[in-house]
Amino acid sequence: MFIATKELLSKNKVVPAFNFSTADVARAIVEVCEDLGRDVILQTSMSEAKFLGLDVAVGIAKALGQRSEISISLHLDHADNLEIIKAALDAGYASFLAGGSKVSLGFDESVEFVNEAQKLAGEDIVVEAVLTEFDRAAEFVEKTNPDLLAPFKIVNSEDVTEIDKIEQVHKLVDTPLVLHDGSSKSAEEIKGAVAAGVVKVNWNTCLREAWSSALRQTLISNPEEIKPYNILKPSVEAVKKVVEEKIEKI
Repeated sequence: MFIATKELLSKNKVVPAFNFSTADVARAIVEVCEDLGRDVILQTSMSEAKFLGLDVAVGIAKALGQRSEISISLHLDHADNLEIIKAALDAGYASFLAGGSKVSLGFDESVEFVNEAQKLAGEDIVVEAVLTEFDRAAEFVEKTNPDLLAPFKIVNSEDVTEIDKIEQVHKLVDTPLVLHDGSSKSAEEIKGAVAAGVVKVNWNTCLREAWSSALRQTLISNPEEIKPYNILKPSVEAVKKVVEEKIEKI
């Protein structure tokens, strides 16, 4: 079933969250989660949402949720544009990450942006906020009051999360935390993050790598194949394998 992110989080100690930019990847994620009996948050970045279309992304997530016994919600990741956040919520997204798309905002800029984004969110919408100045976590939470807090730095346009920083922030605030950069983390690191207050773990890069690598191999080994469902099948299976491996870590 397709439900609000707030409800999904309330039902689970920790939730896996996977990005998708194609329907076949979303379906692969959900099928593995169904097999494992795990609720899941599907996510798109702003770039992924632009590629799909907000209404299409919502349609995919809702269609998968309507036919599933597990709970599924839809989250807009790395949203640094208020107009896009509003459009996503109007389309049916259930939560969003305010900020942290390509560059880190300063502390005061982050506070202002999160507060502006909060005004767009209804009662059931979960607002996740980026925290980049870890020693000011308590001040940031006091000024923004997000539902979730994501402590990470942006280096060369990529999320970088250090587990010791997660632990540092956990000592300063009671706000549930989100682990970004999950693709680079070991099972031990992820378990440590969960013990330090993480309730949502994000994965994206590892799925992209699996999908694209399998696709390249398929095109090389079967250059005459033109049927998309035959070409994409190995990529779907590769994504499923990675999703299963990652979920086993939490």
